[in-house]
Amino acid sequence: MSNTPNTTCFVEQNDFSLLVARVTSAGRSPRVDACQEITLSSPNILAAGASVLTAGATIVCGLRPKIRRLHLATSAEASAHSGIAGTHAFARAQPALVGHAPGWSAATRARDGAAPNNTPWFLALTANESRTQALAQLEALRIKPTRIVSATHHLVGAIASSAHAPTLVLEFGELSSHLLLISSEGLLAVAPTSLNLDRVAEAVQAELGMKFRGSAVKLLFSPDYDFTEAGPKIAARLAAALKPELAALRSATPTAFLLTGLPATQNWLAAQLSAALGIAPFAPKLKSWGTTGGLTFANPELEAALSPVWMGFLHLIAAATREPAGAWQSEWIEVEATATSATVPSAVVPIKKPAPLAPAEPDLPAVKSAVKFATPTPAEKPAAVESAAKSATRTSSVHYTAKSTAAPNSAKKHSEPAPAKSVVAVAMSKAAATPPRKFEPTPAVTSVSVSMAKPSFSKRPAALTGAAVALLLAVGGFFYAQAQRQDAVRVAVEKTRAEALLQAESERARLAEQTARAELAARKKFETEAALKIAAAEAARQLAENETRAQVAARVANARGTLVVREPVGSIVTVGSLPPRTAPATFDDIKIGRYSVTVALPLHAPANLELEVRENATTETGPLKLERLVGTLALSSEPAGVSYSVRPSGNFFTAPGAIRSGHTPATLSDLSPGEYVISFSREGWPVHDETVHIGRDTTVNSSWAFRTGVVKVDSTPAGATVTRKGATLGITPLTLSEQNPGEVVYELSFPGYDSEQIGGRIEPGQVLSLTQTLADENRISRLTDTDERPIPIVTPQPEIGSRRLEQASHIDIQLVVDRYGNTRDLSIAKSDNPEIAKLCLAAATKWKFKPATIKGKPVNVRVAVPFNILPSQ
Repeated sequence: MSNTPNTTCFVEQNDFSLLVARVTSAGRSPRVDACQEITLSSPNILAAGASVLTAGATIVCGLRPKIRRLHLATSAEASAHSGIAGTHAFARAQPALVGHAPGWSAATRARDGAAPNNTPWFLALTANESRTQALAQLEALRIKPTRIVSATHHLVGAIASSAHAPTLVLEFGELSSHLLLISSEGLLAVAPTSLNLDRVAEAVQAELGMKFRGSAVKLLFSPDYDFTEAGPKIAARLAAALKPELAALRSATPTAFLLTGLPATQNWLAAQLSAALGIAPFAPKLKSWGTTGGLTFANPELEAALSPVWMGFLHLIAAATREPAGAWQSEWIEVEATATSATVPSAVVPIKKPAPLAPAEPDLPAVKSAVKFATPTPAEKPAAVESAAKSATRTSSVHYTAKSTAAPNSAKKHSEPAPAKSVVAVAMSKAAATPPRKFEPTPAVTSVSVSMAKPSFSKRPAALTGAAVALLLAVGGFFYAQAQRQDAVRVAVEKTRAEALLQAESERARLAEQTARAELAARKKFETEAALKIAAAEAARQLAENETRAQVAARVANARGTLVVREPVGSIVTVGSLPPRTAPATFDDIKIGRYSVTVALPLHAPANLELEVRENATTETGPLKLERLVGTLALSSEPAGVSYSVRPSGNFFTAPGAIRSGHTPATLSDLSPGEYVISFSREGWPVHDETVHIGRDTTVNSSWAFRTGVVKVDSTPAGATVTRKGATLGITPLTLSEQNPGEVVYELSFPGYDSEQIGGRIEPGQVLSLTQTLADENRISRLTDTDERPIPIVTPQPEIGSRRLEQASHIDIQLVVDRYGNTRDLSIAKSDNPEIAKLCLAAATKWKFKPATIKGKPVNVRVAVPFNILPSQ
């Protein structure tokens, strides 16, 4: 990055708001000059965006489409679908992730945000329609991004770089919402949630007793309404629906909670929902995080206004302005609908589809060389034009194909070269493509001169006929005028009716809005009146109680009695608000009345009694037997000494003190009755979980045996060396016993053959058989089996010399491109001119290629190279 200041604008698009920022960078010091959040319902959204975004500046956009699906790949999925191509193949095979075929995807490694490989990756998917809708919304706001990345990936990167413990993130949207569990180890788990805008609006509508759902949505986004009283009830409803969905994120216990997607003005919902779930709110040190991320701010006020929900946006700014580029920068890439056609031209020389309605351009150097003759005379022009058109097709271009299993029509479409056009043909095609100009004739104005002369009596019949014609014309004109007036009246009536309908529609909208406002006002009035009534009733009740209490206190002020609790010995006895005592306990000289008595003993159910102390009398509880509340769990394993943990079942969040752990054998004799999950773990083995029920005064036995597995590895040819993680294990056929269960990968190598990897999963007490056929290094692979086709690097053409060709020749040269890019085993497969075929064969021997590859390794492959020799002038 140079030291010249450069201005870049950033936008993060959410369902309900936009985050915009202007950043000036010089050298390695990006500075945030302006940053603010704009709600999409703001009437001044265009002006607010223009105050931050600079015209003509580069705009980087973090896009979060309304309809999206997030997926965290398992190890098996990542191994089977490696890299960007693998994620695209996975997306095409999983249309249910977005409801229909996905159109765009963004992916990174889940651990560190780098490019996806064969380790678990994080994938975001959206359909073409959703992405188009998002870009249309940006264009309506006069925002044209030059780069579009995934906002969700930057959110994950921001949390992973700042969270010290697992953090639960609810990415809230109007139509799509997701739960993400993030720690310093990256993304741990992802699960969709039904908690969208409709669910939140339902909770607001139910708690406030609103009639219309739309009114609830407006009230939710209103900055003026105080949710202090109703907020905990709304959050309790949402948490009750959310807790069952949290079971999909059991990979770790979160200690912090963050709600993103809503504008910062609605932070009350995040605070109340955090309290309802029993998780502390995520509160990062944004100033220190910004410094660590390499960001500076134009003024302290801007830095002080930062919100935790802007974490992903700040990460986007920091990563995009860093050199080299930071992690988690995942571009939205279009998912290919089908695999690439298996033909050499489409792989070696990619054929691009022509843009629609664009005329094909000729090969100008070839055209110029074809028409470099003397200018013909006028009489010779037709023949010269035809000659130039023919000779313009004589080029030295080479187009080669290979045998393919593709359909004949598609193979022909991609393998036959398009003939070059002459200059004359191009001019004629352009003229034909230009639509003819349409000329409108100008009407001529004819002047008619009428001379009026006094008619003679001899022409009176003609005069009468003219008068009759004039009368008929007058009558016709009258009726025509009447028809015109009726049409005008009809148009006016229809216009009046349309205006009345429009006015009625506006009046209905105004009345609906007025009704909503009246409903809100009535609701507030009702709440105020109800609160006043409740307060008045409470005051009257307290007054009555005070009066009764004063009367009773006056009557029993000097009355006393005794209370005695003798058993069980050693229990803690609590009488009312008096200090606790140890049984046997005697409470003497206490005021008369009814007392709540609690007798408690560790590991027993407490006894709650209601006793009355009478004046000058002794009240005794009599013998009490408290019920024991514990059960016993006996743990054992084979072998002994493995680690175990016991935790209550059914609780999504378990307090650290409620988890018991140790090594087998062990006996836990003080467990409260209920369901428990027991986990047996041994290094190098998968963890075994089982659920048991502990009853009162019962003993439950639980044991687990860790068994090994056997692996048999064989190869063709036999005698291949088997290695794992760099350590040599033996020669095939090989049997490996006492193997720990889990995923394994071995590498087989044999001189003169390609090395191959083979693997599987070892199950306890089972035999895993692995067999692999090694490929000969000198084999000739099929062109359709290659990952990358051979690409010509040096392509000398046949030396035709001064030979004059009367007709076109087509020569097919069959050859092998070896793993080093050289040609061998050349032969003439097809020829209609033996002399020219020899020249083409000689030229093909000098060709050099970038070799074809299979799984990244160069291989030998046979291709056919056609030479099309056109006739000379």
